[in-house]
Parts: sequence; C-alpha cells; structure tokens
Amino acid sequence: AWQLPNGTKEAPMLGKYLSPATITLQQTNSTSVKEKLSVIQQIGLEKTEESGGFQIKIYPNPIISTGSIILSSGQAGVARLKLYDVQNRFISTIFTGLLEKNSNKAIIFNSSRLPTGTYFIHYSFNNINKTTRIVIAR
Repeated sequence: AWQLPNGTKEAPMLGKYLSPATITLQQTNSTSVKEKLSVIQQIGLEKTEESGGFQIKIYPNPIISTGSIILSSGQAGVARLKLYDVQNRFISTIFTGLLEKNSNKAIIFNSSRLPTGTYFIHYSFNNINKTTRIVIAR
C-alpha cells in the first residue's frame, strides 16, 4: 500500500494491468519530490520515459483514482502535457509551464472523471515531442 500526495491510501490491484517496473531516481533538491519518489521505490509501479534531458515519471500506472506525474529537466524550457483517448481525441491539457534547469515539477493527476481504459499523454519540451501511454483502472 502507499499514500498519495493528497493523503489517500491505496494498494495495488492485482490483474492484467499490474506489472513490475524498473525505477531510476535522480538527485533532487526538493524534499517533497524526494518523499514522493521514495514511495515509488517502495511499491515499484512507475512508467519513466526520458528524451533530450527531459524525463516524465507517472505513478502508479495503472492509475486507480489519483496519480502523480513528475517532470524532470536538465535544461530550461517550456513543457506541455496533453491527454488524449485511444481514438486520439483531445481530453484536456494536464500542464503547460516553464521548467528551470535541473528542476522537478510534481503534478497531481485526478482520473476520477475519466472512464477506465488506455489514454495517451502527448508531451513536448523545447523541440522534443513524444507520447506515452497510461491506463486508468478502477
């Protein structure tokens, strides 16, 4: 079991979506981000993607009701995260903002209003555009 940043305690749901993941942690100056990353290390559920000095970590994945997205950057730039469904229909903008060099940004992602299923987060940072998959489960 783990505690989400909003205080809610959750446990992994066994099933076809639950699978172990490899965790890589970066050094950070932010105590709150360090605390959140230590929770990831204990439970082992995370999706990490890195490209061009920009890293996105989503946990837990699958997301049951609320998840966290950690953005890390080795350089300054503008980050944009947008959510799409499997039919590539735009759902919402998750984040748009400036990331400073060697910084981390924690975002709480509430999926309670979304139906279960697979979604895609299209993210861009400076001139990099990528897509990652997340699963919403109940």
